[in-house]
Amino acid sequence: MKEVIAVIRMNKMNATKNALTEAGISAFFAHECFGRGKGLVEPTAVDGVKKGMEEAGPILLEPIMKMTIIVPEQFMGDVLGDLNTRRARVQGMSQEKGVGVITALVPLAEIQRYATDLRSFTQGRGFFTMKLSHYEPVPAHLMANIISAAKREAEREKE
Repeated sequence: MKEVIAVIRMNKMNATKNALTEAGISAFFAHECFGRGKGLVEPTAVDGVKKGMEEAGPILLEPIMKMTIIVPEQFMGDVLGDLNTRRARVQGMSQEKGVGVITALVPLAEIQRYATDLRSFTQGRGFFTMKLSHYEPVPAHLMANIISAAKREAEREKE
């Protein structure tokens, strides 16, 4: 059977691609649809996709950044302690000529204000670079908070 690709737009999900590999239609449904066109079929398809996605157990992915942080040696402990509170995974540390270099993988959501915080920890003498490394699933305890906040926002928008 030829695979049909459908693009369906739902709520906050834009341009979700779904592969429709098989479809069946009852005689009653076919009779009801005759002459009504897509007005009856589209809502049914959207509802089916929504239910399927809920049952599939979707996950949220977050961007993980690879950071290189360069600080004076005397501030290494403070910076490492701060990174641990930000769900960071330290990949390596080195010290050279009074300067410490820390390499870590950190979720982007945890480092939104990092430049200001690093400046305060290091008296303005530390700096960092970051680039996208990969995506990882959001931890379950955080995902529940994100989903409940999104539902509250959606309810406010309806009002």
